[in-house]
Amino acid sequence: MPINDPDKIWSLGELKRVAFTQSIILPISSSTGGGGFNYLRAEDGVGLYAPLNADRKTTMWVVFVFTNGEIWSCDSYIIDATGESSPGSIHLDRRDLARSLKDYTSCLMKLGIPAPIKWEIGLEGIKGRGIFIPNDPFVRPRGACVSNEIIVSGTFYPDDDPLVAIEPFFAKVYDMCGLTNQLT
Repeated sequence: MPINDPDKIWSLGELKRVAFTQSIILPISSSTGGGGFNYLRAEDGVGLYAPLNADRKTTMWVVFVFTNGEIWSCDSYIIDATGESSPGSIHLDRRDLARSLKDYTSCLMKLGIPAPIKWEIGLEGIKGRGIFIPNDPFVRPRGACVSNEIIVSGTFYPDDDPLVAIEPFFAKVYDMCGLTNQLT
């Protein structure tokens, strides 16, 4: 999102053109699979989501660009997809979050919003859950989160390394789960 109020309201048509034609921003875990995407339009912005079924009323992924220049993405795909195989765990993919930060920043730059961009990443409903650590030979969640909500924010310039930029979020999650952060 813009650090300062851009004092501009973008039209829905301009947002759709920039976000889904020039930039193609996607929900966070969209690289892990899923079906086709559908557009959504509201009074305050435009978005993209992957419907779960034919009625197109429910989704696990959405990205939405607001007319004030904010981009929000909500993602419950990994929690839903792994619910039976590893219940009570937190699955985080650094690469997907980093790609999303880079893509969302590119979209905002194309709207004319100056850098740096403020980002905020959060999890909720995670108290008691362990982290599923990629490449862990034990293939089970580790630790147990003592917080029900974790929110971390920072700033990002287009030339920054997105993996480095989001590292404070991962450090906080690992800390709240009583683990040492392991870059993977």
